Parts: sequence; C-alpha cells; structure tokens
Amino acid sequence: MRVTLPLEVRYAETDQMGVAHHAAYVVWMEAARVEFLKRVGSPYHELERSGVRLPVVELRVTYRAPASFGQVVQVSCEVQDVRSRAATFRYAVEAEGRRLAEGYTRHVCCDGQGRAIPLPEALRRLLEGASSADRSGPPGHQGELLYNRPSRPRTTGRGRW
Repeated sequence: MRVTLPLEVRYAETDQMGVAHHAAYVVWMEAARVEFLKRVGSPYHELERSGVRLPVVELRVTYRAPASFGQVVQVSCEVQDVRSRAATFRYAVEAEGRRLAEGYTRHVCCDGQGRAIPLPEALRRLLEGASSADRSGPPGHQGELLYNRPSRPRTTGRGRW
C-alpha cells in the first residue's frame, strides 16, 4: 500500500532564492508516514497512548531536483521492511511528474523509557499487510536498487536501539 500526500511548499521552508531547504523534505516524509499509519488503522497518537514509540534510528534522503515556493509536491510513503522490533519506510517526493527526492527511514519500536521492544503484534500485522511487493527502492522505482541497509537493528551497547 502506498499513501501519497500533496503538500504545498511554504515560504518558511525556502531560502532567499525560493528553493526548499533540504530539511523540509524530512518533515514532508514524516507527514506522509503519519498519514500512512492513520490510513492503515494505527494512528501514531494511539500508538503513543498505548506506550509504543517508533523513533527514527536511520534516515537517508537522495535529492534529485529542487522544490520551489508555492509548488505542490506529492510525498509518497510505503512500508519497505518489517522486522520483529523495527520497520523501514520508503518515500518519494515528486512534482509535475518529476522525481525531486527519495529516501527511507528505519524505526525501532521502543517503550516509553526508550528501551527496544518487539512491535506489537497488531501493528506488525498491519505493516506486513501494507508492505509493498517490491522492496528494492523508493516508491515508483521497482527493481532499481538505490540503497543498502543493515539486515537488523544495531544496538548502542546499552540495551537501547
């Protein structure tokens, strides 16, 4: 399942030349991920209320072309991978039929104290059910390997993600 969220580039997200700052893309991806979770039936605020957190532990964005003030971008999000304690989402940012950026985020499931815990079974089933058939690249790029990621979450040595 892929969720696409249209967003207009705001003036505050641009520099003096009217080009979107690179950090804005990460905010847009987060907005698409929150919408994705809502549409699959697991709104993020309900996860937090149940004591589950999904902090970003890895992020990658590849920028291909700039977005401009006032332009409407389409930000797509889908599940890349689901593990016992982690999930990876992939994204594409497009405008006027052109790919502007693509990337992924990896999240480790944690409790309220920041300790890694298994994904709740209901959430894991929802994410696996929504998982994309092709897992080799960002939305819309079937078969094109654009990044490699570790096969399992790394630990910091202190029992945290």
